[in-house]
Amino acid sequence: MHPRTKLIRENALQAYLIAKIRAAGGFAVKIESPSRRGIPDVLIIWRRFTLFVEVKMSTRSKPSAIQSLTIREMREAGGHVTVVSGKAEADDYLLWLQRL
Repeated sequence: MHPRTKLIRENALQAYLIAKIRAAGGFAVKIESPSRRGIPDVLIIWRRFTLFVEVKMSTRSKPSAIQSLTIREMREAGGHVTVVSGKAEADDYLLWLQRL
C-alpha cells in the first residue's frame, strides 16, 4: 500500500473516532507534536479522564519503534494510551469509554 493512501485512511479513522467521541459528549482532538515524534494521534478527555489513542488502519499495522517507545514512556508515567487498529476496534473502544 502506498504510504499516502495509508495516511488518508488513518486520517479518516481518526476523524471517525473523534466525531463519535464528540457526539457522545466527550472532548477529542487530533494532536501533533512538533517537538517529539511518536506522540499518539488523538487526545481524549472523557468523564474526568485524559486518554490518548494511536490509530492504525488495520490489525496488520503496528506502531513504529518511536511510537512504541513513546507509548511505553507515557504509560510508565501513568498515562492511559491505547492503540486502536481498524474501525471494529474503534467501535469497541467507544463502548469501553461509555462504561467508564
